[in-house]
Amino acid sequence: MEEREGLKERVLAEVVRFYLSSDDFNGCSLSRLDPFGERADLLNVLRDLIDSEQIHVMSEATSVNPHIRRLDVPPKEAQLGLLREALSPHHTCFYPDASVLANNIDAGRYGGKPFDELMARGQNQFDFCFFDLSLLEFYRNDPRYIYYCDDVTGSISVSNEFYRSDSMPESDQILIESFGFAYNEQRGRVVAAPLRYLAQLSPEHQQIWRAKQFQGEQFDVHPVYVQTQIVGEWPDTVPVFDAFMMEVSIVNQMTTAIWGRTIFRVTEKTKKFGFLVRPTKHEFGSFVHLLDKLLSDNLQKSFFKGTVAMEDEIPRGEGKVELRQKGTIRLLEEWLAKNFRPKDVGPINDMIGTFKKVRTLRQPQAHGVDDDTFDPKYFHEQRDLILQAYSAVRFLRLALANHPKAAGVDVPKDLFESRVYAY
Repeated sequence: MEEREGLKERVLAEVVRFYLSSDDFNGCSLSRLDPFGERADLLNVLRDLIDSEQIHVMSEATSVNPHIRRLDVPPKEAQLGLLREALSPHHTCFYPDASVLANNIDAGRYGGKPFDELMARGQNQFDFCFFDLSLLEFYRNDPRYIYYCDDVTGSISVSNEFYRSDSMPESDQILIESFGFAYNEQRGRVVAAPLRYLAQLSPEHQQIWRAKQFQGEQFDVHPVYVQTQIVGEWPDTVPVFDAFMMEVSIVNQMTTAIWGRTIFRVTEKTKKFGFLVRPTKHEFGSFVHLLDKLLSDNLQKSFFKGTVAMEDEIPRGEGKVELRQKGTIRLLEEWLAKNFRPKDVGPINDMIGTFKKVRTLRQPQAHGVDDDTFDPKYFHEQRDLILQAYSAVRFLRLALANHPKAAGVDVPKDLFESRVYAY
């Protein structure tokens, strides 16, 4: 009995030591424990340690990668059941419980690295931490970083020009492999990031993220982010900002197939075309300005030449006439009226109304100087506006799709069925 207790202490100490000293807070494999004793004796003390909830076991039967603790371990009964099965010694891994780790942590080792410390204390690597959206401004607005975000998931990395460059401190040359978003009960949007990726930040940037972290509040992680990053499945839906640009691109493909020319100039999404990271009047105004550039300003006047009059004749008296260039919205409106004869003109009017609404909202931003204000209402106003804009370009694509020459243009199933979300 005394010998068994001694073996148990040595095995527990090795599981703790390996977890804390490994590069990635890895589990200690059964094969690594083989030098401590006969396999039958080891399994007996491992059962004791699992039963007393001092350690936990994971295998290929419970995790895609048992060498890291991605999510919660199975219930104790299921863990004990694993030890009764035929085990792969290399892919059966043991982890110390948080209560054991609490007595073995050298707090000074993780000074300035709060997310490393959370994992050292036994938190799951794919547990989420939540942060204020304004945190992303730091990286989005700094051209030294490659900032990608599709409004469900994103990543941040240093551009090649500054990677290992003396002109950028090494502590700033960071990588966030993946982040997503989450929501509270009021649909307020926050950043969600797995602990694993946060712990890869430099101590300086861990402190930046820690300062923007929410403590004690409840959030629901975006289901598509969970589906892609945790479950490992491809989504069958499209974020609304991506869907908008996809529709613009498909419209161009259709006008090329029908008339041999494109109607829109730009079809690529810019990094700032997405949900607001701060609900301010200035941010909302900047978004409206960009949206207008992707709608009315994005229309090519050359597309309409030869199909509608490009100028208005304005009488000026004494037989004089002023020629005034028509705006792109007017040209689009007249072109639609000439080429389409729907029974219900309501959808066309709604589409043109959206173009005009965005242009009207842009004008104060373009021509005035105003004090900035902070108000969560801008989150909701932006969501409503992008949905209207998406519906407008989608209607244009649906109208063009009726032309025989557009039949060969492929429309992804997600767009065809309008499986689009705006959150």
